Order: sequence, then C-alpha cells, then structure tokens
Amino acid sequence: MKQTPRLLLQAVLIGGSVLVIDRLVKQWCVDVLMPIGTIPFWKDVLHFTYAENTGAAFSMLAGQRKLLTVLPVAALFLLLFLYLRRVYAHPLTDLAFPLIMGGAIGNLIDRVQYGYVVDFLEIRLFKFAIFNIADCAISVGAALLVLYLLLNWRELDDTQNKADPKPGLEEDAEAPSAEEAV
Repeated sequence: MKQTPRLLLQAVLIGGSVLVIDRLVKQWCVDVLMPIGTIPFWKDVLHFTYAENTGAAFSMLAGQRKLLTVLPVAALFLLLFLYLRRVYAHPLTDLAFPLIMGGAIGNLIDRVQYGYVVDFLEIRLFKFAIFNIADCAISVGAALLVLYLLLNWRELDDTQNKADPKPGLEEDAEAPSAEEAV
C-alpha cells in the first residue's frame, strides 16, 4: 500500500467533512423540520421538507432494513480496499471514494439509529425524490467515478489486455515449428 497515512488522512478529512455536515443538518431536520414539515427556501423551486425514507435511492427496496444495512457495510469495505490499495489511483478517485464513503456512513447511521434515512431537500420545480447531503456526496462521488472511467477507459482496457493475454497465444509462440520437431 502506497502513502497509506496520507490517504487515510485525506479520506478522513473528505469523508469526515461530509459525515459531520450531514449529521448536523439531519439533526436540524429532526429538531426543526419534523414538527413543521416544510420550509420554503425558494418558493415552488426548493423546499426543506422533512421526509423519512425506509428504502434506498428513490425509495427502492422500501422496508428492507437488514439488506439496506448490510449492503452499505459491504460496499464501504470494498471502497476502502480499492482506495487504500490504489487499484484506481487517480485524483478523481482520490476524491470520489471518500465522498461516497462519507455519504454512505451518514445514511447508514440514520438507518441504524432511526430505521430510516432522514431526507429534506425537495426540488419542487420538477417532480424529484427528496434527498439529503449524504445522497449528494454519493452522487457526486459516483459521477466522478464515471468521469474517471470515461477519461481512462482505454488505459484500463490496455492494462487488462496486458494482464490477461488471450488463451493459446503463449502456447503457440512457444511450440516448436514442424521443421524443428523433425
């Protein structure tokens, strides 16, 4: 593992910032928004609206609390492994992985503490799911990963081809010719 202390510090600073902001805002939501329901930030465009999401993104898998607790934990271990092992070492992934991890931990804490995730950002300009800071961090991190893949897909493909030669090519190259065999 290369530069592990620096990487851990970076992950803690980025992911920790997301987590702290997410927790503080969600506590405000529970204390202030839950009793009143909604506060218009920009009337008919953006409202702070208290919502309890028992599912995943867009309320998929609603009510599947055990699954929605185990999957993020497994994903966190995978992301931490990829991040620390530098499997996809790049400035974009150095930002993306901690953003996703911080957001996932924020939503995981909600799910364990309350049995649901506290959401509050409601875009009323068009019909969209109500979401939170952790969701934003996860989405931005995922977008950065997609950008990384788009920018580096050829290099990743070349690396894969070098690591995994086509079957039979090595054997054919080492096999003696018909004249050498006689």
